[in-house]
Amino acid sequence: MSMPPERRAAIALLIGVLAPLLIMGMHPTGGDITRGGARLVTINHWVHGVSLAAQPVVFLGLLGLWRSVRSDLATAGLVSYSFGIVAILSAAVLSGFVAPDVAADSLLLGYTGQLNQGFAVRAIVIVTLLQGIWILQVVGHLLRGGSLGRAP
Repeated sequence: MSMPPERRAAIALLIGVLAPLLIMGMHPTGGDITRGGARLVTINHWVHGVSLAAQPVVFLGLLGLWRSVRSDLATAGLVSYSFGIVAILSAAVLSGFVAPDVAADSLLLGYTGQLNQGFAVRAIVIVTLLQGIWILQVVGHLLRGGSLGRAP
């Protein structure tokens, strides 16, 4: 018996959201990277690598949800969320892979930190707003008597 597409989407969302959360406790700070040596740089690479790898998994889960709801608002939410993912990916690359390579140069490290924060703050705002849109869409769909089964 095969797994329903909605269940696969839910599992993808769960994995894509939980994996980075579980590893983020190991996230070193910028100061740690400049003082911590190769071990902390490796941890930094892993933390950000997991975050990068999780984004397509989250997108697959959201795409599965979109396939169940199929509305203009859900489409707009999915497209907009994709732009938020670009910001997340940019921040993770800067913090995880660029910053350790420029840590010896305080000017470049500061600039990399500013770029990272620019992407990270925008990503948080965009993703939070768009998650709200998705939740409202799904709740509205359910209140109108719909289900999370496949839309006609």
